[in-house]
Amino acid sequence: MYADPSYDGIERAALNTKTNTWEIQRGWLMFDPTEQVRFVSKGGAQVRIPYKSIQTMQYSFYNPVQTAKASHRPPFNVKLGGKRYLTVRYDLGNGPESTVMILNPDLYQQVIGSFQAKTGVMVSRPGGYEKHW
Repeated sequence: MYADPSYDGIERAALNTKTNTWEIQRGWLMFDPTEQVRFVSKGGAQVRIPYKSIQTMQYSFYNPVQTAKASHRPPFNVKLGGKRYLTVRYDLGNGPESTVMILNPDLYQQVIGSFQAKTGVMVSRPGGYEKHW
């Protein structure tokens, strides 16, 4: 029996709506066989993103990422430091959303491969480096 990919030690940048500040959540990234990817924080909070709702994904290194959680909030610049990160942009029917997965250097290729295999959406990289994975 084949086990679907699951990765421990993934971090996610999340906006705390009470303080309007960005927080880093550490947890697991799990890929369902056919429906969705889930990020489960160590505290138990979950973010579920259906594969069919994912529109674009962008891998980057050392660059700040601009995300907008919901249409009524302005975009925020998130500087995540020297770790590699993957921005996943999706739409659940309430307008465009995005989330930032912070990836360790030893896992980023496996995580990107899992996202591409499950969604059929290619991960882009700024500057035209897609051919140099």
